[in-house]
Amino acid sequence: MIDYKIEGFIVNKTDYKESDSIINVLTVDGIFTFKARGILKPKSKNASSCNFFTVSEFDLTSKVEGSNNTLKSSIIKKMYKKAYDDLSIMSSYLFISNLAYKISDNVNTYSY
Repeated sequence: MIDYKIEGFIVNKTDYKESDSIINVLTVDGIFTFKARGILKPKSKNASSCNFFTVSEFDLTSKVEGSNNTLKSSIIKKMYKKAYDDLSIMSSYLFISNLAYKISDNVNTYSY
């Protein structure tokens, strides 16, 4: 098992199965993708750090380097609370994050 940490801004989140999500994070090295198990459950400890408009540090694990990364734990570094107060700020943040996701040439994607 390989454990490592990344820090980044959530740019995309896709629900997967019943309570999991596929998270795309913008880091200094590009877009990084991992699976977050159980974050859609009401008592999830990692759910708040996997929301849009947050910069978080993620502790990940994988069996083989570079494939099927899974979230172990996470810590919120910064949360942009103003985005939740104003609809125009929220739409601007979402537009910028979608743009960054689409133009990034360094996307680490894995099949699940």
